[in-house]
Amino acid sequence: MTANVSTENVGERSVYRLQHDWDDATELSTELVLALQEITGEDVTTLEPISEAVNPEALNQLFTSIPDGENAGELAFRYSGNTITIHSSGDVRIVPDVPAGTDERHWSDA
Repeated sequence: MTANVSTENVGERSVYRLQHDWDDATELSTELVLALQEITGEDVTTLEPISEAVNPEALNQLFTSIPDGENAGELAFRYSGNTITIHSSGDVRIVPDVPAGTDERHWSDA
């Protein structure tokens, strides 16, 4: 099983996206770990447990009771060297941390 991850370049950074279906049998926490495996090329057993970053059971249930089309918000957290943002629509963005020593401009620098 693999995640359906797409890549978007923002400046010199890659932003990875996937669309989670809240009605799908695959839980979001599982889909995130599979996506990171696909992005990094690392085996899932080498990634830190997702439970070190977020409660996986709560994550899996977070937006499941929200009516379709209702914009209820988002959750962002850091996991395994990435910032992950999950929107209630199921849109998931994974942004790898900037390696130490790189010159990265932030929006506030412009």
